[in-house]
Amino acid sequence: LRARLADLLDDVLAPQTLHPAQAGQPRNYNFTLGTPLARQPLVATALRLLALWARPQQVSQEEWGGLLRDPYWSAWLEEADARGLLEARMRRSLPASLTLARLHSFLQYQHSAVPRLHRDFAAAWRLRQALDMNTRRPVADWSAAFATLLSALNWPGERSLSSEEYQARLAFDEALVQLAELDMLKVPFDMAAAVQHLTRICRERIFQPQTEGSPAVQIMGLLETCGTPLDGLWVMGMNDHLWP
Repeated sequence: LRARLADLLDDVLAPQTLHPAQAGQPRNYNFTLGTPLARQPLVATALRLLALWARPQQVSQEEWGGLLRDPYWSAWLEEADARGLLEARMRRSLPASLTLARLHSFLQYQHSAVPRLHRDFAAAWRLRQALDMNTRRPVADWSAAFATLLSALNWPGERSLSSEEYQARLAFDEALVQLAELDMLKVPFDMAAAVQHLTRICRERIFQPQTEGSPAVQIMGLLETCGTPLDGLWVMGMNDHLWP
Protein backbone atom coordinates (compact mmCIF):
# COMPACT_ATOMS: atom_id res chain seq x y z
CA LEU A 1 0.00 0.00 0.00
CA ARG A 2 2.98 2.31 0.33
CA ALA A 3 2.93 3.75 -3.18
CA ARG A 4 -0.83 4.28 -3.12
CA LEU A 5 -0.65 5.95 0.29
CA ALA A 6 2.13 8.26 -0.90
CA ASP A 7 0.03 9.35 -3.90
CA LEU A 8 -3.01 10.05 -1.70
CA LEU A 9 -0.96 11.96 0.87
CA ASP A 10 0.63 14.04 -1.88
CA ASP A 11 -2.82 14.90 -3.25
CA VAL A 12 -4.05 16.13 0.14
CA LEU A 13 -0.99 17.32 2.07
CA ALA A 14 1.52 18.29 -0.64
CA PRO A 15 -0.36 19.07 -3.88
CA GLN A 16 2.44 21.39 -5.02
CA THR A 17 4.71 18.35 -5.52
CA LEU A 18 2.55 17.22 -8.45
CA HIS A 19 4.42 19.81 -10.51
CA PRO A 20 7.61 18.23 -11.93
CA ALA A 21 9.77 21.10 -10.69
CA GLN A 22 8.52 20.55 -7.13
CA ALA A 23 8.52 16.74 -7.10
CA GLY A 24 11.66 16.54 -4.95
CA GLN A 25 10.46 18.95 -2.28
CA PRO A 26 10.33 17.67 1.35
CA ARG A 27 6.95 16.35 2.45
CA ASN A 28 5.17 17.09 5.73
CA TYR A 29 4.67 13.35 6.18
CA ASN A 30 7.17 10.54 6.61
CA PHE A 31 7.17 6.78 6.04
CA THR A 32 9.23 4.84 8.56
CA LEU A 33 9.28 1.90 6.12
CA GLY A 34 11.90 2.10 3.39
CA THR A 35 11.85 0.56 -0.07
CA PRO A 36 14.35 -1.68 -1.89
CA LEU A 37 17.30 0.34 -3.16
CA ALA A 38 16.75 -1.11 -6.64
CA ARG A 39 13.43 0.78 -6.86
CA GLN A 40 15.10 4.17 -6.59
CA PRO A 41 14.95 5.64 -10.13
CA LEU A 42 18.61 6.67 -10.10
CA VAL A 43 19.75 3.19 -9.04
CA ALA A 44 17.35 1.46 -11.41
CA THR A 45 18.95 3.39 -14.28
CA ALA A 46 22.43 2.25 -13.25
CA LEU A 47 21.32 -1.38 -13.13
CA ARG A 48 19.60 -1.11 -16.51
CA LEU A 49 22.73 0.39 -18.10
CA LEU A 50 24.96 -2.33 -16.67
CA ALA A 51 22.53 -5.05 -17.78
CA LEU A 52 22.55 -3.58 -21.29
CA TRP A 53 26.35 -3.76 -21.52
CA ALA A 54 26.41 -7.23 -19.99
CA ARG A 55 24.19 -8.58 -22.83
CA PRO A 56 25.66 -7.01 -25.99
CA GLN A 57 23.93 -9.50 -28.30
CA GLN A 58 20.43 -9.03 -26.84
CA VAL A 59 19.38 -5.39 -27.04
CA SER A 60 15.70 -4.66 -27.64
CA GLN A 61 14.38 -1.39 -29.01
CA GLU A 62 12.00 -1.23 -26.05
CA GLU A 63 14.89 -1.43 -23.58
CA TRP A 64 17.03 1.11 -25.41
CA GLY A 65 14.09 3.44 -25.97
CA GLY A 66 13.39 3.46 -22.24
CA LEU A 67 16.98 4.46 -21.57
CA LEU A 68 16.77 7.25 -24.14
CA ARG A 69 13.89 8.72 -22.12
CA ASP A 70 15.78 8.31 -18.85
CA PRO A 71 17.18 11.53 -17.29
CA TYR A 72 19.82 9.84 -15.14
CA TRP A 73 22.61 9.43 -17.68
CA SER A 74 24.45 11.41 -20.35
CA ALA A 75 23.12 14.87 -21.32
CA TRP A 76 19.39 14.34 -21.00
CA LEU A 77 18.56 17.99 -20.20
CA GLU A 78 20.42 19.22 -23.25
CA GLU A 79 19.39 16.47 -25.68
CA ALA A 80 15.97 15.29 -24.46
CA ASP A 81 14.13 16.36 -27.64
CA ALA A 82 16.92 15.05 -29.86
CA ARG A 83 16.79 11.71 -28.06
CA GLY A 84 13.05 11.50 -28.75
CA LEU A 85 13.63 12.10 -32.46
CA LEU A 86 16.47 9.57 -32.40
CA GLU A 87 14.16 6.93 -30.95
CA ALA A 88 11.60 7.63 -33.68
CA ARG A 89 14.26 7.19 -36.38
CA MET A 90 15.52 4.06 -34.66
CA ARG A 91 12.07 2.46 -34.65
CA ARG A 92 11.68 3.17 -38.36
CA SER A 93 15.08 1.91 -39.51
CA LEU A 94 16.25 -0.79 -37.06
CA PRO A 95 14.85 -4.22 -36.15
CA ALA A 96 13.05 -4.80 -32.85
CA SER A 97 16.04 -6.74 -31.53
CA LEU A 98 19.65 -5.78 -32.27
CA THR A 99 23.18 -5.94 -30.93
CA LEU A 100 25.16 -3.34 -29.04
CA ALA A 101 27.57 -3.14 -31.99
CA ARG A 102 24.68 -2.33 -34.37
CA LEU A 103 23.47 0.30 -31.94
CA HIS A 104 26.96 1.79 -31.78
CA SER A 105 27.10 2.03 -35.56
CA PHE A 106 23.66 3.68 -35.64
CA LEU A 107 24.75 6.30 -33.09
CA GLN A 108 27.89 7.02 -35.11
CA TYR A 109 25.68 7.74 -38.11
CA GLN A 110 23.44 10.01 -35.99
CA HIS A 111 26.24 11.65 -33.98
CA SER A 112 25.47 15.19 -35.18
CA ALA A 113 21.95 14.97 -33.72
CA VAL A 114 23.03 13.74 -30.26
CA PRO A 115 26.74 14.60 -29.88
CA ARG A 116 26.85 14.21 -26.09
CA LEU A 117 25.04 10.88 -26.17
CA HIS A 118 27.31 9.64 -28.93
CA ARG A 119 30.41 10.76 -27.02
CA ASP A 120 29.37 9.03 -23.78
CA PHE A 121 28.26 5.84 -25.55
CA ALA A 122 31.51 5.71 -27.55
CA ALA A 123 33.57 6.16 -24.38
CA ALA A 124 31.76 3.25 -22.74
CA TRP A 125 32.16 1.19 -25.92
CA ARG A 126 35.93 1.70 -25.94
CA LEU A 127 36.07 0.88 -22.24
CA ARG A 128 34.19 -2.37 -22.77
CA GLN A 129 36.61 -3.42 -25.48
CA ALA A 130 39.65 -2.46 -23.37
CA LEU A 131 38.42 -4.39 -20.34
CA ASP A 132 37.44 -7.47 -22.37
CA MET A 133 34.20 -7.79 -20.45
CA ASN A 134 33.43 -11.25 -21.86
CA THR A 135 36.06 -12.87 -19.65
CA ARG A 136 35.58 -14.24 -16.14
CA ARG A 137 37.36 -12.21 -13.47
CA PRO A 138 37.30 -11.61 -9.69
CA VAL A 139 34.14 -9.84 -8.58
CA ALA A 140 36.16 -6.99 -7.02
CA ASP A 141 37.44 -6.20 -10.52
CA TRP A 142 33.87 -6.05 -11.76
CA SER A 143 32.89 -3.69 -8.97
CA ALA A 144 35.59 -1.24 -10.04
CA ALA A 145 34.76 -1.74 -13.73
CA PHE A 146 31.08 -0.99 -13.11
CA ALA A 147 31.94 2.32 -11.43
CA THR A 148 34.22 3.24 -14.34
CA LEU A 149 31.64 2.25 -16.96
CA LEU A 150 28.86 4.26 -15.29
CA SER A 151 31.18 7.25 -15.07
CA ALA A 152 31.90 6.97 -18.81
CA LEU A 153 28.15 6.98 -19.47
CA ASN A 154 27.86 10.14 -17.35
CA TRP A 155 25.64 8.54 -14.72
CA PRO A 156 23.73 9.91 -12.82
CA GLY A 157 23.28 12.69 -15.38
CA GLU A 158 24.00 16.39 -15.67
CA ARG A 159 21.47 18.00 -13.34
CA SER A 160 21.92 18.57 -9.61
CA LEU A 161 20.65 15.73 -7.43
CA SER A 162 18.02 16.16 -4.76
CA SER A 163 18.82 15.11 -1.20
CA GLU A 164 17.06 11.76 -1.66
CA GLU A 165 18.80 11.11 -4.99
CA TYR A 166 22.18 11.96 -3.49
CA GLN A 167 21.57 9.55 -0.62
CA ALA A 168 20.52 6.87 -3.11
CA ARG A 169 23.76 7.34 -5.01
CA LEU A 170 25.78 6.94 -1.81
CA ALA A 171 23.81 3.78 -1.01
CA PHE A 172 24.58 2.43 -4.50
CA ASP A 173 28.29 3.10 -3.97
CA GLU A 174 28.03 1.05 -0.77
CA ALA A 175 26.33 -1.71 -2.76
CA LEU A 176 29.33 -1.77 -5.12
CA VAL A 177 31.59 -2.16 -2.08
CA GLN A 178 29.38 -5.00 -0.84
CA LEU A 179 29.67 -6.64 -4.27
CA ALA A 180 33.47 -6.44 -4.06
CA GLU A 181 33.36 -8.22 -0.70
CA LEU A 182 32.09 -11.33 -2.49
CA ASP A 183 35.69 -11.71 -3.63
CA MET A 184 36.25 -13.81 -0.51
CA LEU A 185 34.43 -16.62 -2.31
CA LYS A 186 37.35 -16.82 -4.75
CA VAL A 187 34.96 -17.55 -7.62
CA PRO A 188 35.44 -15.60 -10.87
CA PHE A 189 32.30 -14.27 -12.56
CA ASP A 190 31.50 -13.06 -16.04
CA MET A 191 29.92 -9.62 -16.37
CA ALA A 192 26.33 -10.88 -16.57
CA ALA A 193 26.69 -12.86 -13.34
CA ALA A 194 28.30 -9.89 -11.57
CA VAL A 195 25.42 -7.63 -12.65
CA GLN A 196 22.94 -10.21 -11.33
CA HIS A 197 24.68 -10.26 -7.94
CA LEU A 198 24.70 -6.46 -7.79
CA THR A 199 21.00 -6.35 -8.67
CA ARG A 200 20.22 -8.85 -5.91
CA ILE A 201 22.17 -6.74 -3.40
CA CYS A 202 20.20 -3.64 -4.39
CA ARG A 203 16.88 -5.50 -4.17
CA GLU A 204 17.64 -6.84 -0.71
CA ARG A 205 18.95 -3.56 0.68
CA ILE A 206 16.23 -1.36 2.17
CA PHE A 207 16.72 2.31 1.40
CA GLN A 208 15.30 4.91 3.74
CA PRO A 209 16.45 8.47 3.05
CA GLN A 210 17.15 10.76 5.96
CA THR A 211 14.05 12.66 6.97
CA GLU A 212 14.21 16.41 6.46
CA GLY A 213 12.77 18.50 9.29
CA SER A 214 10.08 17.12 11.61
CA PRO A 215 7.09 15.94 9.53
CA ALA A 216 3.84 16.16 11.45
CA VAL A 217 2.45 12.92 10.02
CA GLN A 218 4.27 9.62 10.60
CA ILE A 219 3.20 6.45 8.77
CA MET A 220 4.43 3.56 10.92
CA GLY A 221 4.06 -0.15 11.38
CA LEU A 222 2.13 -1.44 14.37
CA LEU A 223 5.19 -2.36 16.45
CA GLU A 224 6.83 1.01 15.83
CA THR A 225 4.00 2.85 17.56
CA CYS A 226 4.80 1.30 20.95
CA GLY A 227 6.13 4.00 23.25
CA THR A 228 5.97 6.70 20.54
CA PRO A 229 4.42 9.97 21.79
CA LEU A 230 1.58 10.83 19.42
CA ASP A 231 -1.06 13.57 19.48
CA GLY A 232 -3.46 11.44 17.44
CA LEU A 233 -3.62 7.92 16.08
CA TRP A 234 -5.40 6.52 13.03
CA VAL A 235 -5.35 2.74 12.77
CA MET A 236 -5.84 1.53 9.19
CA GLY A 237 -7.18 -1.80 8.03
CA MET A 238 -9.35 -2.53 11.10
CA ASN A 239 -13.00 -3.57 10.95
CA ASP A 240 -15.38 -5.85 12.83
CA HIS A 241 -13.70 -8.89 11.25
CA LEU A 242 -10.05 -7.81 11.36
CA TRP A 243 -7.78 -6.71 14.18
CA PRO A 244 -4.45 -5.53 12.69
